[in-house]
Amino acid sequence: MLSEIKDRLEKGHKPRTDGFFNPEIRCSADELCDAILEMSRSEHQEEKISYIGYLYVSVAFTDEISADEANRLLRLLKSATYRELCILAMLSPETEQKGVRTNCLYKEKGSDELSSLMQESFELEGWGLLSQVNHDQGPFYGPPSSIHVIPANLRITPYGKRLAELSHLTRIPEKDIRSIREAMSA
Repeated sequence: MLSEIKDRLEKGHKPRTDGFFNPEIRCSADELCDAILEMSRSEHQEEKISYIGYLYVSVAFTDEISADEANRLLRLLKSATYRELCILAMLSPETEQKGVRTNCLYKEKGSDELSSLMQESFELEGWGLLSQVNHDQGPFYGPPSSIHVIPANLRITPYGKRLAELSHLTRIPEKDIRSIREAMSA
């Protein structure tokens, strides 16, 4: 986190000037930094830690994100699994997901791994980070569930894209994303 901040400052980026940093009081920057450090200490999925740090750096250099919004984004990162972050990274480019399943588990069974991925996708949809562009395989009655998620129809929402950009999820290694794409293609 510190090296990323140093790098931005050396490139001429200016930290935000809206009171987020206030040396005279315990400010939003201090609170958010403390929360990130605490999260990093307790995070069992070490792969997530750098993306949590990238969120802080992004917030530190833009006035467009309020402290309250930053805290909500941080909570989402804390709640998400690393694999859920990989799902968001895979769906972040504005491209159609070619080769992934066009049927939901309700219509065509899949592996246990695919079932788990669809549950995680369903959670991301519930958080407003993903949506499905076509619900033609949803239930006729009753609430939708993870067995109605169609990988080919998953798209990242504007809010999900914002989280992905601020957390630099595009830096997730392709090998981690590839395993998800392969499971969703099965």
